[in-house]
Amino acid sequence: MKALKIVATTILTVAVLGAQVLAAGTGSPVAGDGPKVKKAILASGKDVTGFIVTTQMGTTSPYEGVNDALKSAADDFKAAGEKAKDLKGSDGKALEAAIVAAAQKQVAGATADDLKNGAIFDTSYIEGGKVVKLGESITVTYEYDIPAGSFIVPIHQTAAGTWAVMDCKISGNEISVTSDGLSPFAFITGKPTEKKDDGKKDDGKKSAQTGEYVTKAVLAGAAVLMVVGLVCVNRAKKSSAN
Repeated sequence: MKALKIVATTILTVAVLGAQVLAAGTGSPVAGDGPKVKKAILASGKDVTGFIVTTQMGTTSPYEGVNDALKSAADDFKAAGEKAKDLKGSDGKALEAAIVAAAQKQVAGATADDLKNGAIFDTSYIEGGKVVKLGESITVTYEYDIPAGSFIVPIHQTAAGTWAVMDCKISGNEISVTSDGLSPFAFITGKPTEKKDDGKKDDGKKSAQTGEYVTKAVLAGAAVLMVVGLVCVNRAKKSSAN
């Protein structure tokens, strides 16, 4: 009975250790909320916050033209393979350079390899149930979670179909952007300090979920626990025999 308890305890310890290791290297992506409009002010000073509607990629809008605008943005990013320099209808290299320059103003060391798409969405001025074009520039302040150490660069699709970096001011989780009109937008984000997954094996086995490594040292520790359990079992058997 004592031997069985030792084996059970050892197996349980190894199982818990393994679960902790897997938990550290496994994570389910959680769909966060998209940008939310906090306020919108026209160049003339008029507050039009109540007329601004934001539609996230993947949702459907009841307003004419919005879904087509989002599809256009999605098609551009799909064709570009999520890379700014390959966005259709743009001078990609110039756009990428502008995004990197804006990112470096926020986080030193940012490079083109750090650029990732954070959100694609449409912001429109709705009046009388219809999308209305603005005759002046507008500054929209969004609330959007920005992880510590990360940068965020807003870009928008112009009427000509090209993409451009927008002037912005960031304060906490608020991003204020100014443009000549409303259209599909994208937040380009990134964090230079995060580890890159080069797909190569290191000194451990890579988790299929996240690319994090389960080190041999941890696995060796689990093996040691098993050996200790077996030794205790043998000793218990000898004691019983005597």
